Amino acid sequence: QLKGAQDTDVRAQVQGVVQSIDFQQGTDVEVGAQLFTIDPRPFEAALQQAGGLADLYEQRGFYDLSEQTLRRLSAYHTYLKRLQSQGRPIVSSARIGQDLRLEASLVRKDLAVTGVSGCQSGYEIAELAPAIESFLGWDDRSGAFLAGVGCLGMALLGHQPLADQGLEIIAGFDIDPRLVDTTVHGRSVLHVDRLAGLAQRMRVHVGILCVPPEAAQDVADKMIEGGIDALWNFTATTLRVPEQVVVQNENLASSLAVLSKRADHRKSNAPADASGAAEMRHE
Repeated sequence: QLKGAQDTDVRAQVQGVVQSIDFQQGTDVEVGAQLFTIDPRPFEAALQQAGGLADLYEQRGFYDLSEQTLRRLSAYHTYLKRLQSQGRPIVSSARIGQDLRLEASLVRKDLAVTGVSGCQSGYEIAELAPAIESFLGWDDRSGAFLAGVGCLGMALLGHQPLADQGLEIIAGFDIDPRLVDTTVHGRSVLHVDRLAGLAQRMRVHVGILCVPPEAAQDVADKMIEGGIDALWNFTATTLRVPEQVVVQNENLASSLAVLSKRADHRKSNAPADASGAAEMRHE
């Protein structure tokens, strides 16, 4: 009989936070019966870090990662490819953290989602880089239509790293008669009125918006009409889209505002230089 914690000799196999007590004081229990429920989250996290839960999490759709984590995974991939081009076969989480100015523990946590577990000396780059590509979906090529072949649109049409990361821009669309029916960086530029029909026929699912803000919603509607369900929005317009459509906004003006403010803050907190200090003393 169990008559309370002071009378009970329990040989625990694990240590953790008790979530619930599964017996009543004074009742008989069988050998091997469950007495307590321990919070499983610390153990799941440890398994995930080792890669043990990678497949399970993928099956259950638990990969609701933050945007910051996804951006770091992209940065890791760029870093690994650079090391690979230099002939480096292995890199440790500590070295990744040092070079990218991140905590090594955060690096290990991020990389655990790929299912790759490092060896004692680190991660094998030839294994880790493709694993990141697979996790981010870069090994599954997606076709995209780009609307707005101005300066930014032209730059994206010729940006080869997008293709290396699984996004192949098939064609550009515009209304400017000087651009329509021409070729830019090897891609055909067509009139935007053809966008919806071609997207539906070619089963394109990614649309890139580089049009003026006042045209953004109309062009987005054309893309959605054609079956496009992922929009990369480089305009300053907040788009109204159905719930099933994913939108990733890239507001360059907002990024510039953050950069300017951070630069001003650093200047205002920087120590005075030698000449400035001398002038202050002279005054």
